[in-house]
Amino acid sequence: MKVTLESLEDIIRNGENDNIEFKIGQPRPSIIAKLIAAFANTKGGTIVFGISEVEGVVGCDTTYVRKAILKAMEILSVSPNLEIYEINYKGKSLLAVEVEKVKDEPISANGAYYIRQGEMVKTMTASGILQAYKLDADEIKKDKESDRLHKSIDRLANDIANQSEKIETQTKTIETQSEKIEAQTKTIETQSEKIETQTKTIETQSKKIEELEENLKEANSIKSKLKDYVIGGLIGAILSTILAVLFL
Repeated sequence: MKVTLESLEDIIRNGENDNIEFKIGQPRPSIIAKLIAAFANTKGGTIVFGISEVEGVVGCDTTYVRKAILKAMEILSVSPNLEIYEINYKGKSLLAVEVEKVKDEPISANGAYYIRQGEMVKTMTASGILQAYKLDADEIKKDKESDRLHKSIDRLANDIANQSEKIETQTKTIETQSEKIEAQTKTIETQSEKIETQTKTIETQSKKIEELEENLKEANSIKSKLKDYVIGGLIGAILSTILAVLFL
């Protein structure tokens, strides 16, 4: 859908859906390519750069986004029809990219096929890919050996092979990450045990400090009593001496 100043507030209010996607910051070309492919393989849609569902309109670096879109197009197996235009909204620069639905075979991004489901981008299933590549029955009957059929099948085979390799690579990466997470978990458990030991040590030391404080209070009390006794004794001796002198 065409994004205009008049429709922008409604778009912001309604948020993302099956044909609207918001993006902020500097998204990687690979992310943009997935979004373009998903919209093109479904029913088309619009990507608006510079809007967040949480923060609203924040603007974007239109120069960066345009360059990222060009790089994203290089990732796609087929370049769909796009319309790119800038919008100035309350002093913020936005960039809208309208993606047209492909009419023939689906397009892939880095060898993988995507579709749009609600607010989500999802990978197409194998049956979905085959269904998308299926030609018109009458056309197949007319020319079973058509160039289009051969090219489509060859491209499908290559794309599926590439996708399989990517899945295998991603699986290995996930396994490696799982091992790292396991190692980190063990490290955290070890650190937790150390913290628990240190906590017990601190508690023990705190009790000793409390005992020392009590002992110090008792010592100060005895010292104070001795001081009183000594002073009292001295005063008594002085008085006794004075009385003795007076009554001589």
